Amino acid sequence: MSYEKAKTDPRVTTATRSWSRCMSKLGFSYTSPLDALGDFPLEKPTPSPREIKTATADLECKLQTEFLETWFSVESEIQKEMIRENRPALQTLLRNHAGNIRIAQSVISEGR
Repeated sequence: MSYEKAKTDPRVTTATRSWSRCMSKLGFSYTSPLDALGDFPLEKPTPSPREIKTATADLECKLQTEFLETWFSVESEIQKEMIRENRPALQTLLRNHAGNIRIAQSVISEGR
């Protein structure tokens, strides 16, 4: 959910457009890094020269545009808000989980 929200955040869409323009200057036509990723089969054990050239340009553009830092910052912000909004339910899950661990440790120590 945080991924989907981050993907449409204006800061991320701006960074994505900057990345795309950078890639275009290097001779590649991709609207987003996911488009570039999906352009090559992952089943092949050895990357082609074109794949290496694309990956190198992708990294260069991500560094130049601070794409990854932007996405990480935005998605982290969204996740922190989701945690705040769901704190009571998460605390209940944590208590239940801790109880289950105590029960499991008890069973293990008794050798059942």
